[in-house]
Amino acid sequence: MKRPIILLCCSILCSFAILSEEKKRLAQPDKIQGIYIFTDSTPVDDYELLGVVKTTVGLSAQYEPIRDKMIKRARKNYPEAEAIIIRMNRGGTDRGEVIKFND
Repeated sequence: MKRPIILLCCSILCSFAILSEEKKRLAQPDKIQGIYIFTDSTPVDDYELLGVVKTTVGLSAQYEPIRDKMIKRARKNYPEAEAIIIRMNRGGTDRGEVIKFND
């Protein structure tokens, strides 16, 4: 009788540990110009890849102008876009994966 109770307690403790770890992975992304922005992160929810927008570093290597250019291209090329997963590449082409969340 003691063994099932011990197993149940261990299972409950493991469940809490897993849930606690899951909460650490969650965040609320910023929404800029109507598009959720994920930088160096991936959404937890299921999503569909609509396409990719790219930009190279121009006169400014600052994050905001690059992000804004990607948002503009994403909204133009993919009107149904809900978010962009931005992947920055030092000295190369930065890319944004344009996505739509599955309902």
